[in-house]
Amino acid sequence: MAAANKFAQLQTLSAKTRAGEELPAKSMFHEGGAVIFLAAQAQVRAVREHAATISELAPTLAAKKIRLIAIAGEELGADEFTEKFWKGELFIDQDKKHWFPLMHQGMSKTANCTSCWSYLSGGETAKTFKRMKAKGIENQMG
Repeated sequence: MAAANKFAQLQTLSAKTRAGEELPAKSMFHEGGAVIFLAAQAQVRAVREHAATISELAPTLAAKKIRLIAIAGEELGADEFTEKFWKGELFIDQDKKHWFPLMHQGMSKTANCTSCWSYLSGGETAKTFKRMKAKGIENQMG
């Protein structure tokens, strides 16, 4: 029931193209559907690594008429993100006002603290940063 409610809410959302055109979420789910990746900050290393991995599916998804869409929470880093890491469409949810609150409903407020502790203690977050560095994927902060 909760998933159906979230899907109903999702269909009321919209995002903007990089040219500023408003696009309703309903139009993203035509024909074969869509894979939607929420990229809170396109310049962050972990987001770039996930984008590159998901982008490997682009030819298979295109053959099945499934759209590959990223929703970024800001424009910062978007050019390099689409040039080097993302092989699908990119839309902007400026200031993360629409998509991100819906997708993060019910998430723990301590998630960032957990990630920090994992990094400091050599856990999965630290391993992820080492793997990304080895791949040459860098942060573009500021």
